[in-house]
Formats: sequence, C-alpha cells, structure tokens
Amino acid sequence: MPVIAMALLGASLFLANFFKKKFGTPAPVVLFLAVSLICEIFCFNFESFRSLTYPEVEGYTINCSPAMEKTTAGYVFRTASDFISITNLNAPVENIYIKTNTTSHTVRFFVSDSANVNRYHAGDRTISRYSEQSSYIKTNFTGSATEIKIYIPDISNRIVTLSDIKLNCTRPVFFSLLRPLACFLVLMFVYYIIVKKDLWKKKYNPESKRQSNFTMFVACTLAVIFLAIPYLNPGFINPSWAHHNQYNELAQAFLDGQLHLEKEVPDVLKEMENPYDRYERKRVFKEAGIAEPWDTAYYNGKYYVYFGVLPVLLFNLPAQLLGVDFPNFLAIVIFSWVLIAGVFLLYGKIIKMYLDDIPCLLYLVLSTVTIITGGVLYIIKRPDFYSIPIIGALAFTIMGFYFWISSLDGEKLSRWRMLTGSIFMACVLALRPNLVFFSCTAFMLYWHSVFTDRELLSINSKLSDEKYRGLKNTIAFCAPYIIVGVLVMIYNAARFSSPFDFGASYNLTTSDMTQRGFALDRWGLGFFEYLFRPPAISGTFPYLTSSTPSTSYIGFTSREGMFGGIFATYPVLWSLFAMHKTKGSKPFKFALVLLAAGLITCLVDIQAGGILPRYTCDFAVFFVMAASITLMMLYKEYPSLATKFAAWGLLCMVIFDVLLIIAGGSSTIQSMNKQVYMKLFNEFAFYL
Repeated sequence: MPVIAMALLGASLFLANFFKKKFGTPAPVVLFLAVSLICEIFCFNFESFRSLTYPEVEGYTINCSPAMEKTTAGYVFRTASDFISITNLNAPVENIYIKTNTTSHTVRFFVSDSANVNRYHAGDRTISRYSEQSSYIKTNFTGSATEIKIYIPDISNRIVTLSDIKLNCTRPVFFSLLRPLACFLVLMFVYYIIVKKDLWKKKYNPESKRQSNFTMFVACTLAVIFLAIPYLNPGFINPSWAHHNQYNELAQAFLDGQLHLEKEVPDVLKEMENPYDRYERKRVFKEAGIAEPWDTAYYNGKYYVYFGVLPVLLFNLPAQLLGVDFPNFLAIVIFSWVLIAGVFLLYGKIIKMYLDDIPCLLYLVLSTVTIITGGVLYIIKRPDFYSIPIIGALAFTIMGFYFWISSLDGEKLSRWRMLTGSIFMACVLALRPNLVFFSCTAFMLYWHSVFTDRELLSINSKLSDEKYRGLKNTIAFCAPYIIVGVLVMIYNAARFSSPFDFGASYNLTTSDMTQRGFALDRWGLGFFEYLFRPPAISGTFPYLTSSTPSTSYIGFTSREGMFGGIFATYPVLWSLFAMHKTKGSKPFKFALVLLAAGLITCLVDIQAGGILPRYTCDFAVFFVMAASITLMMLYKEYPSLATKFAAWGLLCMVIFDVLLIIAGGSSTIQSMNKQVYMKLFNEFAFYL
C-alpha cells in the first residue's frame, strides 16, 4: 500500500496543472488535500479494511509455561523465560491482538507453520498502552500456523499481565492527522516550489514590507519549532546527570567569590598518582564505594568548569541572583534564536550588497537550509550542557559576520557596526575558542579598507578628513579582542596557572587528555566520519540510526555514534564542487575563507576532541554557508539549476532532520519519551 499511496500522490502532481486550468487557481490545493485524505483512509488504513475478510479461527487452545499462573486478570509473566503457547491452530493467522497492563514492552514470537515443522523466531514487536494501534500485530506466516509461542524478553524486574489475546480480529480504522498533513505539505512544496516557477520570479527586495513580514514569519516559525523540539526529549528539560548542572554551580561559586566549584573533592582522588586515568579512577572510586566525578576539570585539588564562561555571565549568574537555576535547554534555544536571526540578516545583507536579482524564495530556502543543517537539529533535540557553548559560538560568529559585512555597506567604513561585529567575534573566545579561526575572515572582508582606503591599520583615512579616523577604526576593531582576550587569559591563569590553558586537558572523562598528544592517523578516520560516511539507514522505524565509527586505528580516540558525514547527508554541499565557476563574483572569497576555516576547525576537533556528533556543529554550518553563497552566485548563470538544487536540498534536509530527531542513539526520544515515540512509530510504520 505504500507504493499505491506514492502512485496516487505522484499522479496528483501530474494532474495538478490540468485541474488548475479546468477549475481555477485553488484547484491544485483542493486536489492535494483530497488525495492526502484518500491516502490516509484507504492506503494508510488498508489493513483495517483487509481485516474484515479474515477468516475466524476456532478450536485453538492457549496454555502457559509451568512457572506461570493464569488469574482473572490474564496471563502473568514474571521472567523472560515465561511464555504462552497457542496450539491446535492449523489455520491461517493474519493478525494477532495482544493487550497488556504495562506502559511498553516487547513481545517475541516463535511460530511453526506450513513451511516450518520446528518453531522459528518470527520477529519482535513493541506494544504500548500509549498506542492502541500497537496492539494489532500484522503477521506473515507461511500457510497455516500450527503453534505460536509468545515471550516477553524485556520483562526485567516487573510483572506483565497479558489480559487479552485474539487471532484474526477486525482492526479499527486509526485516522491520523499527521500523515495526511505531511503528504499535503510535501505535495504543496513539490508543486509550488519545485515544479512551478512562478514563486521564483519575485526578486529579493529588503525594502519590501510584504517580503520582510514573510521573512519574519518563516524565522518565527523556525524559532517556535526549535523551542518545541526539546520537549520531545524531556530528559534534557530537567537533566538528572549531576555534571550537567555545572554552569549553575559555577554561577553560585562566582557569587561566593571563587572560581572553583564548591563540591568537595574526595581524598581518594587527591591521593591518586594520575587522577586522569579513567579506568584506574573508576577502580579506586568503586573500591571506596563513592560516586565517581565525571566531565569536570580537576586541577590542584579543586573542581573547575572548563567550558566557555560567557553563558554563565549571560544566563546562569542573573538567574542565581534571582534564586533559581537556569535550564540548559533554554540557553540553547535562546542561542538558536540568535543563530536564526543572524543567518537571515547575513544572507539578506550579502544579496543586497553583492548579488543582484536573487529571488526572494531562494533567499528564504537557503536561509532555512543553513539553519536546520550543520548538526544544529542534533543539538536542539539533545539540548545538553555540552552543546551550550557550541551553539552560542555559532550564533555569535554568524552575527559577527553580519555586522562586519554591514560595516562595508556604504562609502565609508561604519565604525560602530564593525565594533559590534568584533564584540560578537571576540566573545567566541569565552564560548568555544576553537571557533576563533573564523575571525580570519576579517583579512578578506577588510582587505580593501586596509590597503586601498586606509580605513584600518593606519592613522588617517583616504576617504575622510576626520583626524585619526584610521586609528579610531583600528581601535574599534581590535579593542573587543584585546579586552575579551585579556579577561579570558586572566581567568585562565587564575584557575590553571597559565593564560593560554582553558582547562580541557584536566577533564575527568573517557581518557587522560593531558597526554592525548597528536596522531596523524586520527585525521583519516575523522575526515571520513565527519565528511563522507554514508548514513546508517535501515528498513525499520525510525529508518535512521547512529553507527559507531569502526577503524583499524590502534590506540585511543574519543568517538560516539554518528549519523553520516556532512557531504553524504547535506545535498546542498554538492554545489561546492561547482564553486570554481563563481570566481568572478564578489562573495567568492568570503565563501572560500569560510570553507578553509571550517576545514581547519574540523582538523582541530579531530585531534583535540575526537569524533562526536555535536562537534559537527563546529564547522558544518560554515560549509553549508559556503555552499549556499555558492548557489546564490551560480543563480546568475544557471538560474533553473540553482533554484531546483536549493529546493530539493531543503526537502531532503527536512526529511533527514525529521528522522534525525526520532533516530536512535544515546538519550533519545525512544528511551526518554516512549509515549511520543510509540505514537510516531505507528504513524510512520502504518503498514505493520
């Protein structure tokens, strides 16, 4: 039935123009809505209609294993070896209805049928009281089933009562709003954005109030989505992991006049010869019978926070003054809103200053692509403590780009816009220092101002009679870096006895970071995983899953499950292979520097941090920015190709991101919000 649904949806796209000519402009919308509802009722609920034809199964018996008991409530499972056996069948079994008293568990089927005299493992299925649909299990036994055994393998320490079981029962219609809405939106997008060209004819005009309002609507929609996604994973709304409260603890320490956390350091840690040896530390704390500290910097007998301090000053310290803890997820959401604003502002300014006749729709599509790619959705779906400085640094860097480029929008350099841009860029030092590489874009952006107009790195400007204008501009550009840099160095020296030591090496985590060193062989694996690894796709919901990097590398390198390299999962990046065709365009050098700085950051992350999904955000957004700017530049020569590439890229990214939000891995919706997961499972896996 999924194939028939796809055929119906495709046919509606083919017939849309005919309906439009026959019945008027709104006809395609009505057609798409009707087809989406038809697919929902007759295709996605096909099993409900098919179940009306199932033959009644009679004469079978149900027995339970010797250790089990049958009560008035049903069959009681206490261990994973307990089972019920359905015998004397000798009839086709098309579906099984199972009702239990627990929230969620797995049922396992062993069956003998016409093709198998001996029982075989027929498969597993999760049943949840949150989804009535999950109790109706479609079967595909060969011919007539003779015996069915049912186990509950994940029973653990609970008692499960199987209260009802039926064979070949009538399945009710489970009408969904999500499925037809998704079909309708995809049809609308493909028809009006990809097939039709009318919407691409309207050129971007920053002075247009209508365009500004629509841009604001798109930005606000993304902001609301980013606020809603964390609530799908409630474990991160109020995390139970102690080390995720470090920013609030550091804020309280600041109020008490100290830089180290107020946690008491156990004597066993102080007495260790090498406290950074993970397995020795684990052994020592296990023998002592006390909880092991995790992911906290330990130096000279005290605990410190080695993550960027700026979020503490912006959020946690004011909250502590009010007597409350500031939630990590909210800091990430706020920074994501800054990121959204920065991307729309930056792209709008680039188009206004350097690119003529860019469609407004291309601007909106590429802005959206940039915002939802680059690993940002992974951080939003897992809004943990680690990701706060990452997304904060991304947001501040992009806002810095915007104000720097804005400072060039005029006959003379705008000192105050340049100063604002430098403040944002300098603050990255207090968020995630490795992203400071992106400050090198200043050499390209201000090249003409330095060497031709003498607006920077000089005493007086060639463009103005204002005395010491060049010097004032230079001070405005450099002062934020000097002030923030000095403050960060003082902070570092006060904690770790060196102005250049941010403390990451003293982290009590998976390895001894003080001896991590440099290994050339790490780059090969890291490049493949971060850039080119195909995503792990399966035929079972949620179809996308994480895969732990495998390697022949002998030695230690930090790694977690990845979801695919950026060139394999972000189709918009393929436009970078045509970047050489845009050399004559003014933003070409900016895109090239973004690409180079992103590559350097990737190299640094592989050596310093390892291979972790959240580290993708350090550089992937800037790869996507370079690709998006490239598509804007390509539009002049290849308008049709650029617009279709951007549109299909957005559609692919939306689908990938939906799967990414649901995908398996550590601390996911599947494990932390079973109710939502089971509802989504049955929405997408309707054919089971």
